[in-house]
Amino acid sequence: MPVQITPESEHIVQSMIAAGAYETESAVIEEALRLLQQREQLRAEIQQGIEELDRGERIPAEVVFQELRARFGNAAR
Repeated sequence: MPVQITPESEHIVQSMIAAGAYETESAVIEEALRLLQQREQLRAEIQQGIEELDRGERIPAEVVFQELRARFGNAAR
């Protein structure tokens, strides 16, 4: 699937390869697509949370903080 990108985007891709972060143009594009997919998933999860809050579905703050402490230890404090 041939794709054309702007010179600015091409510069970014080549810079990442030159820095050793990726080996090929395809690797850069694949990572960009993976991150885009993650971002869209995060947006969907945030929207779901907003809708739950709008319906009055809330978790007490202390419960949230207890779960964070259990999950991340002292880093959550």
